[in-house]
Amino acid sequence: NMEDFQARKDGNAVKKTQLIMQDQIFTYLYKTLDDEYIRNLFFKKVASSSESLNEAFESIKKHKFEGALAILEKSDEPECSLLAARLAYYQGNPEKFEAILAKFEQFVSSAPEDFAHLDDLKISYALLRIETADSIVSLLQLFEAAASSHGPRADFFASAAFRCTFYDGWEQALTILTDSRFKHSKLSQVLCFFVQINAILLRGENPTDAYKIIAKLEEFVDALDDKDEHKNWSVFALSKVYITFNNTQNAEVLLKELIKRDPSWAVFTIALAHVYTQKGDYTEAILWTDKTIEMEKYNPEAHLLKQSLKLHNQGNKLDPASYYVSLRGEAEPLLTRCLSHAEFPFVNEVLRHIAFIEAKITAANSLCL
Repeated sequence: NMEDFQARKDGNAVKKTQLIMQDQIFTYLYKTLDDEYIRNLFFKKVASSSESLNEAFESIKKHKFEGALAILEKSDEPECSLLAARLAYYQGNPEKFEAILAKFEQFVSSAPEDFAHLDDLKISYALLRIETADSIVSLLQLFEAAASSHGPRADFFASAAFRCTFYDGWEQALTILTDSRFKHSKLSQVLCFFVQINAILLRGENPTDAYKIIAKLEEFVDALDDKDEHKNWSVFALSKVYITFNNTQNAEVLLKELIKRDPSWAVFTIALAHVYTQKGDYTEAILWTDKTIEMEKYNPEAHLLKQSLKLHNQGNKLDPASYYVSLRGEAEPLLTRCLSHAEFPFVNEVLRHIAFIEAKITAANSLCL
């Protein structure tokens, strides 16, 4: 958006509401993997008796995903296959993902009905398929099939809503979350607020309606005990809403509080970098972007933001065309990495960024002529 970029460069940020991008807000939830909502109850039931699963979760908590996958692939336990498939998917390896699930499906088809935790295994499999659906049409079919087979479980509804937002299907997500069959959990309630706000923005309705939802979200977050396992995620969701509505002061306070509580999450530091970018404090923005990259070397959001921040420095360049060409050279490997690692929420953002750089190159060359 050339107009928005120029306004930010001049220090006059355009005051308009934009969609709350799902970017890493959902990645944060997925990466924990020890939340009841993601991990599913049967993992907790068998972890104490399954040495492989227990070891894998310990590796995951230390962010050693390769080690966890190696442990799981050596095991014949079906629950290990499900977790291995999930990790393969996160790594952007669809062939391994499908191969592991094919093995699991074969096991389920021949398993005796009295096999321990068989229903839990089937439910977790249905959840995994919903969370990895490759289109909204496929997603809705998988969701209805799961609800029909296993009942209207809250995790089916919440998972389907998450996946809809992955494809920018905010209206479909809202339809799912407001279905009368859905009984809300704490996490899904936060998500419902989040999706309602985006649906209002998408429809171009009066922002006042969105502010009413924000007030409800604020009340909900305030009511959560600090020891509540969902507190951090809920506060983070609220900070993203504040960023969307240009309330950078509140967003900054919340994010600094989160970083103080748990400095190990890159999703908090990159969000703070976005806050400083929005405020026009590019020095601080770069500082927090670099901190994010120190924590996660290949974080696509951080590299993309750093590229955008570099664009603000083009004014003093003697040869702007060459400068933009060098930026494009940095952006292209980022696109390749996003594609190869299935970081699809960022692919479109990187493509837009490259198109913007191309426009700058064209403009700079025209001036030279």
